[in-house]
Amino acid sequence: MKEHKSICVGGMSCAACVARIEKVVSKVPGVESVSVNLASESASVDFDGAATDLNAIMAAVERAGFTASLERKTESAPDPGLLNGLFAVTALMTLVVFILSMGPMVPGLEFIGGWKANPYIQLVLATAVLFWGGRQFYVPALKDPLHPDMNTLVTLGTFTSWVYSIALMVSGHTGHLYFEATAVIITFVMLGRTLEKRAKKNVSEAVNRLMDLAPKTAVIIEDGEELVIRAERLKPGDTAVLKPGSSVAADGAVLSGECFVDESMLTGESRPMKKIPGAEVYAGTSVLNGSVSYRVEKTGGETVLSEIIKMVTEASSGKAKIQRLADRVASVFVPAVLIIAAASFFVWFYITGSAAESMVPFVSVLVIACPCALGLATPTAIISGVGRGAKEGVLIKNGEVLERASGLDICIFDKTGTLTKGEFAVADTVTFGAASAEELLSCAAALEKRSEHPIGRGIISRAERDGLAIPEAESFHSETGGGVKGLVNGVEVLAGNGRFMKENGVEFPGGASASANMTEVFVALDGKAAGIILMGDVLRPDAAKVVSELKDMGIEPVMVSGDNPDAVRETAAALGISRFYGGVTPEGKLEILRSFQAEGLKTAMVGDGVNDAAALAASDLGVALSGGTDVAVTSSDMTIVGGELSKLITAVKLARKASRIIRENLFWAFFYNAAAIPLAAGVFYPVFHTFLNPAVAGMAMAFSSVSVVTNSLRLRSFKI
Repeated sequence: MKEHKSICVGGMSCAACVARIEKVVSKVPGVESVSVNLASESASVDFDGAATDLNAIMAAVERAGFTASLERKTESAPDPGLLNGLFAVTALMTLVVFILSMGPMVPGLEFIGGWKANPYIQLVLATAVLFWGGRQFYVPALKDPLHPDMNTLVTLGTFTSWVYSIALMVSGHTGHLYFEATAVIITFVMLGRTLEKRAKKNVSEAVNRLMDLAPKTAVIIEDGEELVIRAERLKPGDTAVLKPGSSVAADGAVLSGECFVDESMLTGESRPMKKIPGAEVYAGTSVLNGSVSYRVEKTGGETVLSEIIKMVTEASSGKAKIQRLADRVASVFVPAVLIIAAASFFVWFYITGSAAESMVPFVSVLVIACPCALGLATPTAIISGVGRGAKEGVLIKNGEVLERASGLDICIFDKTGTLTKGEFAVADTVTFGAASAEELLSCAAALEKRSEHPIGRGIISRAERDGLAIPEAESFHSETGGGVKGLVNGVEVLAGNGRFMKENGVEFPGGASASANMTEVFVALDGKAAGIILMGDVLRPDAAKVVSELKDMGIEPVMVSGDNPDAVRETAAALGISRFYGGVTPEGKLEILRSFQAEGLKTAMVGDGVNDAAALAASDLGVALSGGTDVAVTSSDMTIVGGELSKLITAVKLARKASRIIRENLFWAFFYNAAAIPLAAGVFYPVFHTFLNPAVAGMAMAFSSVSVVTNSLRLRSFKI
């Protein structure tokens, strides 16, 4: 039995940690795949529940030197700020060491030379910084010295400069010592990690805001009285009360009253939504005015909000294909840096004969190398993009979806319920023989009561409006993309399209067809043509604009529908779609999609029904409108909450921006290391006639990680 779980992982510092955890967990028997995310500090694992359990996986993470738990904080921890006690004292001591060491070289500060003559002050302060402020690097590095990571590089660099400075001091050396390098490196790496954590917190802000939406309490009616209870005590069937300013604690249906609800954080819809008896309310939304009572239907992890949080969280743990290159580099990065650092020491010792001078490039190489930037380049952009998408009402299944959505060539639309509202109404009826219009509607409605198709809902609505009796159907059978059949009062009734009738051996009189803007529902009684119900549908108000904007973005819109070809042709003409297909079965939709893929085109499929599920799953990007069926949403890569088609444009623009930022991040991460490591190793010494100061290397390393995360934060303010 395949299971999927997300584990919170603590103690990671760089991409090398990510590679180590993935390697260890992948060796656990039964584990099929694992994806570790440095930015969200989580691991997404697929495993065979019969072959292993979650405890074994978490134990493997802990054996690798990290912490593992299933708990995810639902409340944001307070931001301690930069000037917390540890950092403030460490920074102050570092400043003193830096002035004592470098002051005599600065005009106007020559008087510090007397202090410098006694290096013991520097020794005491640098030691305090090293073993007090730097313990967050040393402890993880010493736990598993055989698997070097970013902590290893910082530990080796700072400890080496500290030991070497002591050796020089003991030997009576009166020249420059490197205590300031030890202290400055520790302080700037601490600063970089503090800024990085703050930026990562901002990256996840949209997800955190979703998690904070659900209220902690709810008001229910029990024995005629209002009681305040904790939200987790709610159960399906309870009657709860909503008043102005309150938040909905569970999904349900309004029983009485009217109110306006703000659903913007959940669906991206800025307009308040009016709720009347029968309307659905969702956990996490807030009441602006009015008061209602509602019946609780879904609680806890079954609510729409919980599903959104789950989807967004899992998406944040995913990886784009472009990240795989960074992962491969990161797996060998730290060992390579150690080799380069050692080689630079021996080469310069051979050239200069001075251990003191050769120590500078050695320490600088260790410190300036930054696998953190490689590890953060993709996940921070994915988390930021997924979070922004959730805020706009677009749910993205994983990071790879963002990458695929940015390179589309073709966008295939279903017609009914996607480009049109799917709110069909009976426009007219045509009868044959002895059947009356009322009998036609009554029999068809009896079958459609057991169908989910929007056309069926229109027939039922008309039958109810006309006060017709709707009997129960027996032996019901539905053919996806064709029609329905069953027994109604002992009569075999078929209702569906022309192809469905032909397959069941029913012939209709010639010339019995709808106008182009109508959809035909053929009805047969006991194997004989009884009549045609003509259904009208209207375009979504934003459909034409979506089609036009897709063209402007270089994406060709295509319509593929099971509806009659004339209706499809007219709809395509109204929207400006030049390539369209009508009367297509679900299998036919799949064949058309695959024909585009065979041409090397990247395809998106947008739909909302069962007959779209196969095409949604097979497309490069499956987009489901959440107003559709659960199977369509499950088969898709991206879900548009609220069913507003214009959000498709939002999703594509967001994906393109996120992919561009990912490429920028990876470019600068690779470029930084490609330029910084040779500089630190002394390759440019013949040009500059000096080595890179290790303290400057520490500042550069801290800046690289912060810059990558900050670049990803641009998605938060990206104008759609």
